[in-house]
Amino acid sequence: MKTIPTKFGFLLLFGAIAAIVACNKKEPRVYFGNLKSGQQVESPFKVEMKCENLVVEPASKGVNEGHGHFHIIINSPMPPANSPIPVDPMHIHYGQGQNETELNLPPGEYDLLLQFAYGNHVPYDPQITSDILHVTVTK
Repeated sequence: MKTIPTKFGFLLLFGAIAAIVACNKKEPRVYFGNLKSGQQVESPFKVEMKCENLVVEPASKGVNEGHGHFHIIINSPMPPANSPIPVDPMHIHYGQGQNETELNLPPGEYDLLLQFAYGNHVPYDPQITSDILHVTVTK
């Protein structure tokens, strides 16, 4: 019986471990936990911000890979990846590390986008966002 040389065996083992780690790496994801697209709501309404394979923390913790906080973008295009997210009524920052909020919007149609960003309010590249959620505020 022939044996595989030790160095070659270690290379095979290392390659197998690297392949397993690469296959098991899960992509980060953000989503609205309690709302569905097409839903009708009354203001104020609760919004749950959820994520997978990310760590939510206050913006004051700085820029840490895999960490950050949420922003809700209302009826606006997604900001560019390498620029800080604007601060205005259509770009709401949750820099304290919040996972839920209440939105108080007047009756109408709204497209909501949940976006995850670093502590400096700059989005990841590629951007980590939810699908656009369309809600109707009835009153």
